[in-house]
Amino acid sequence: MSLPTSQDLHGAWRLVRYVFRGSDGAEAPRYAGGAHGLLHYLPDGRMSAHLSAELRGDSLPRDERPDYLGYAGAWRIEGGRVRHDVEMCSRAEWIGRVLWRDADLAPDGLL
Repeated sequence: MSLPTSQDLHGAWRLVRYVFRGSDGAEAPRYAGGAHGLLHYLPDGRMSAHLSAELRGDSLPRDERPDYLGYAGAWRIEGGRVRHDVEMCSRAEWIGRVLWRDADLAPDGLL
């Protein structure tokens, strides 16, 4: 694996796996039933991310529908990590936050 360049990230990425990594390196899935997601990095420094628990159908009551997180803003690579500056978000408390993401580019093109 290698650190990606800005040009490597341009485009749309489909989520394959969504986990939280603890300080001890242990990983835990964010959604037990799986997740869907799309991440877009534009060459002009704009980005958007959309993450949801596995969809189970629209007929569910609103309080039983899967979790959803969407945010957008600016992005750049800084210090070997990807920086997301959140300008709008489905969770108001994230607006104005900086989110750091670790990224590795595998030889098969997976990020």
